[in-house]
Amino acid sequence: TRLVRDWSSDVCSSDLIRRGSQWDYRVADPADGTPPQGWNLPGQPFPGSSRGTAGFGYGDGDDSTDVPDDSNAVFTRREFEVPNPAAITNLVLKVDYDDGFIAFINGVRLAESNAPAGEVNFSIEGTSKHEAGTAETFDLSAGIEALVEGTNVLSVVGLNTLDPGSSDMSLHAELGIVPNVLHANFSLELEGGEARLFRRPAAIGRAHGLT
Repeated sequence: TRLVRDWSSDVCSSDLIRRGSQWDYRVADPADGTPPQGWNLPGQPFPGSSRGTAGFGYGDGDDSTDVPDDSNAVFTRREFEVPNPAAITNLVLKVDYDDGFIAFINGVRLAESNAPAGEVNFSIEGTSKHEAGTAETFDLSAGIEALVEGTNVLSVVGLNTLDPGSSDMSLHAELGIVPNVLHANFSLELEGGEARLFRRPAAIGRAHGLT
């Protein structure tokens, strides 16, 4: 009996923020000007925000928290705990969005798509159209230096492109860690009996100081 297993296709991650988590959010109102100072920093209040389950949006029925039709943006933030920042070697954002987004960790702008450059305000919109349905992955490892021991904040601004009109909007975000050791190719030969292979995702989290 010969059993061959290629681990290169198995990418395990330790979740810091899971899909469908609870977030603080505030629907943008252009009349309000700019977001409150420190809204995307740890330990700071987020005035005017509500609590809701991701995703956020309207139009397609694929979001848990509805925002008003024709909203130009939704500002979201979610805290996560890092007991030992020195143990974090990478950060990966998965986001499913319609039409754009900007992501920050502890106030540092790290990833974006279909977003204008410059200061973020409540008048911001997406720069082009993009349909949700398939989550995309973004490397946020540049933000490791911004992590602090204890409570950290991932903030994501979901953007809608209103010109020439918009029938929907959506934002679903997740944050995780990809293990440093991603694969091992091997073959296992045995005579009779059976062979069993096990994965232990919890061990990955312990290695990163997350459990």
